[in-house]
Amino acid sequence: MSEDLENNFFAGIAYHHFNRNAKRSFYSNGVNQMTPRWVYSAGAKMFAMDNNYITILADYTRQGPYSEIIAGAMISYQLDDVENPRDYLHGGGFM
Repeated sequence: MSEDLENNFFAGIAYHHFNRNAKRSFYSNGVNQMTPRWVYSAGAKMFAMDNNYITILADYTRQGPYSEIIAGAMISYQLDDVENPRDYLHGGGFM
């Protein structure tokens, strides 16, 4: 592996629906109030060789009484053999 390829670790938090007081509905009498949604994300991108890497991702979302977890991994293969590649093939699975 070349010296300039480094593993990357990342994390983030997002807050949606700042205007939570707005009434939104699919019906004419908008009586449902939007609740804020929080999204927490984390992952890692790890180089396996010079031309491919593995990415592991996880998201946790919470809105009102509901929550969801999405996690998975994918492998990416560099298609063009140049110093600054533009084309990759990605494959993996998320659950």
